[in-house]
Amino acid sequence: MFTDPTAPAVAGPLPPHMGEVTAHGAETFALFDFVDAPGKTAGQRALAERVVGYWTRFVRTGDPNGGGGPPWPRLDGTDRALELAQGAARPYDMKGGHHCGLWF
Repeated sequence: MFTDPTAPAVAGPLPPHMGEVTAHGAETFALFDFVDAPGKTAGQRALAERVVGYWTRFVRTGDPNGGGGPPWPRLDGTDRALELAQGAARPYDMKGGHHCGLWF
């Protein structure tokens, strides 16, 4: 799960009433070098390198793990994912964090 409320929103700035949130699709600015994209801060560059590392290893080997970072957990009944944020990569409870019980 990509978490960076300072990342630019793909569709443009979010309304002020939304507060600090990570917009859907904001990770694309971490994955790709768009010509007209805003510059990245040092924290955003480090996060982008981490995200690209996981994606590159996944494409190359089918497994995003390796490279010395925290392991990317396999999604199973524990509903654990990996939260990728500036300065941190940690396990994340998808069901609890996204209130999935509401939908099932």
